[in-house]
Amino acid sequence: MTMTVWEREEFRSLCRDFFAQQAGVDRLRRYLNRPAPNFDQELWDQLVELGVVQAALPNVEVGEQAGVQDLAVAVEEAGRALQCAPLASTLSSARVLSRYGFLAEHPEVRKALDDGAVATFPHDLGQAEADPVGEVRALLVPDPGPGAILLVPVERRDGTGLGVTVIDGPRCRQRSTIDLVRSFSDVTVPPDAWVGFIENPAAAHELLHTAVTLQAAESLGAASTAFQLTLDYAKERRQFDRAIGSFQAIKHRLADMYVELQCAQVTVAAAAEALDSGKDVAACAHTAKSVTGRAASWITSQAQQVHGGIGFTWEHELHLYIRRTKANELLLGSPAAHEVSLVAALSAQS
Repeated sequence: MTMTVWEREEFRSLCRDFFAQQAGVDRLRRYLNRPAPNFDQELWDQLVELGVVQAALPNVEVGEQAGVQDLAVAVEEAGRALQCAPLASTLSSARVLSRYGFLAEHPEVRKALDDGAVATFPHDLGQAEADPVGEVRALLVPDPGPGAILLVPVERRDGTGLGVTVIDGPRCRQRSTIDLVRSFSDVTVPPDAWVGFIENPAAAHELLHTAVTLQAAESLGAASTAFQLTLDYAKERRQFDRAIGSFQAIKHRLADMYVELQCAQVTVAAAAEALDSGKDVAACAHTAKSVTGRAASWITSQAQQVHGGIGFTWEHELHLYIRRTKANELLLGSPAAHEVSLVAALSAQS
């Protein structure tokens, strides 16, 4: 059951206050000197204690869970702070595990999630590789720490299902990516390591649609912060005895950034609402990924241009936002790939 508008705004305020207090710039700056080998476990434990992670799980008493519109609020606020915790992937995975009955069949997995286990999936969806001995390799899995619950699209008798396993550290091979605040690995799953399977082919599609919607919400949050940093800088930075924000060229650039930000916000909201209502899910999710993927990457790159020389320095945190939005643009399918899928989804409706 989704929250009311008032409840969702209260939830947004709760998440924004939490990230402002616990995941501020000082916490982010440590990644400027030391690329993150793994996610921020302390911050993750605090999120679990706050109850944000459990929002994707059905309430034990009433059997209801928060909607994607509600989860998107938490992920967007996390994106604003560029926090280093596997929130979007865990919320996407937990929601699908719940909706397709896996948690009811495997209470030990539900307990692990309640206790703070990370849930994740390959961000090269559809490209899990199987070798002749029956092992499956999941590619570009974010935050794959030992004990994490891994969902992998696998070919089953009736189509693509979801295999569920628990990650064992030695089976991970770390990958290097542009995003310094997040770790990725390729994970090998032996044939005897599966906890269970979700046979319904719709589960893999819903995981993709939920994942790209929450990813778009995260990119929206990161782009919002980049825009606000740029707006503040344009008001404060002075050249020729004037704030640079008074120059027409800067005004036009800021206006274009704002328009792109609003377009992204609309598509994210539409995709989240579609997932909650079950109507036009594929079309709205593909649109959100296509629009927000490009917009967020463009906004952060323009933010660096307006910041001038300081925006190109390693010590300024802006490049971390550029890295996150660019990585999100390409992970889970490029905007161009989702536009192809969008055309197919619209054609199927006509």
